[in-house]
Amino acid sequence: LVEKVIENATNVSYRKSAKNVTDMTCQNISHTAAWNVTQELGERIANEEKKKIEKYYRGELNGKKEVKVLFEEVDGLWINMQGKDRPKGKNRGKREIKLAITYEGCERKNEKMPRYLLHNKRAVAGFMDAEDFKDLRDANIAEEYDVDKIEVKLIGGDGAQWIKQGLEEGVHFQLDRYHISKAVIRNVYDKKEARKILKMLYTGKEDRAIGRIRELMYECGGEEDKVIKLQELESYLENNREGLRLYKEREDINLPGPPEGLYYRNMGTAEHNICDILKLRMKGNKASWSISGANNLAKILAAKASGKLYETIDGLMSSVVPERLAEEFVEVIENTTHKVKKAVKANVYPVRRGGMPFKGCPLTEGMKVVKRFINGDTIIGSM
Repeated sequence: LVEKVIENATNVSYRKSAKNVTDMTCQNISHTAAWNVTQELGERIANEEKKKIEKYYRGELNGKKEVKVLFEEVDGLWINMQGKDRPKGKNRGKREIKLAITYEGCERKNEKMPRYLLHNKRAVAGFMDAEDFKDLRDANIAEEYDVDKIEVKLIGGDGAQWIKQGLEEGVHFQLDRYHISKAVIRNVYDKKEARKILKMLYTGKEDRAIGRIRELMYECGGEEDKVIKLQELESYLENNREGLRLYKEREDINLPGPPEGLYYRNMGTAEHNICDILKLRMKGNKASWSISGANNLAKILAAKASGKLYETIDGLMSSVVPERLAEEFVEVIENTTHKVKKAVKANVYPVRRGGMPFKGCPLTEGMKVVKRFINGDTIIGSM
């Protein structure tokens, strides 16, 4: 039952989840019960992650899997908050929830079609500051892999400082090409020039691209809004210069060959995974969240994306229905019983008692016959 509640809650609202499970199992579950059991699992995952980070700092996480190259892509999703968790100011009531995925490369989904899947994808998510999230990312890797055997680690993202935090030897950053295109198209007023700049960036001519942006600042006639946008673009590209070129084309990366059956393709799956893992469930439909509610659901969604949802439920949730859900069952049953009693009381016609017919009034011959019949007298004999 818990599995069905969680499975539904990762796809649809808690109210819809409760209805689906009720229809499927004939057990009356309220949306509050669905919310409760989801929070219970999310909190337990968060507690396990804290223990994992503590083990990581003590050097007790020693993954067994050996890979030479590991990919990691990191991004965030801004979601609407509610109540006291709703921030004021420029964020306009939104907070960023973070997501990181790791994978070993790509494998072909079908030999007849050029479609690929990420191999051994693992995800972590949550409302955390940059340092704590970095610890969680590293602990998640150390739990699975022998980190001493990783020769090249590639991190992809949109260039935010919290993503690039802690870059070290053997770890290389690549700027997501979706965000490069987005920045150029938004900030270059001449769209033909924007396409030329993108072509320069994608063909390894970063210096020429940045130089052309500077030239456009003069060619626009000094219009303030255009100059400001071009300056923002120049700053964005300069701050992420080391990640502008594809990792395969960089001279400072000595990339080992991929294992059999895997391919090292271009990075850039962060936005896709943000959409599939978090956005489809947590954004839109006028949804708003508390910090704890969003954090707990995000951790469940990350476990699902890692292919470990049912394993996590079995490991962290007892076979007995959790207290939060059990209490809700009791409440639902009591409420249902109360409603049934009220319905029975309202629908049963009350018994009314009255006197004997024709008593104390003049009788006709016909009335006398009816009265004798009611009293059980023999009508024929009396006639």
